[in-house]
Amino acid sequence: MIAFWGFITSNALWVIWGLHADAYALILLECILLGMNARGFRKNLNASESST
Repeated sequence: MIAFWGFITSNALWVIWGLHADAYALILLECILLGMNARGFRKNLNASESST
């Protein structure tokens, strides 16, 4: 779970930098990756809750 938090934080920081640099393709990429990381986080959370 710590890794997912790290990836989500990293995605947010890249989006902030992309806004500063007007790098719209980077912002789009990071938003997609953020969605994938959020999905993985949710699936991991649900799996850990059902196993306890």
